[in-house]
Amino acid sequence: PAFVGPYTFTAKLLSYEASKPAWHMVGDPPLVLGVVIDGAARAYDWSQLKSRGLVNDSVA
Repeated sequence: PAFVGPYTFTAKLLSYEASKPAWHMVGDPPLVLGVVIDGAARAYDWSQLKSRGLVNDSVA
């Protein structure tokens, strides 16, 4: 077959014509606890809840 030109993956990456998946480099997303009361919503980071224990907050 006739090729238009040589394909170099590195050149494509540097010119933003190609991308390499990086999901394996990202850690797990934080676990979040969501609360909705009468249409008002709040979100709490689970690791902070575990370390602090009880959280006094108002949802309005």
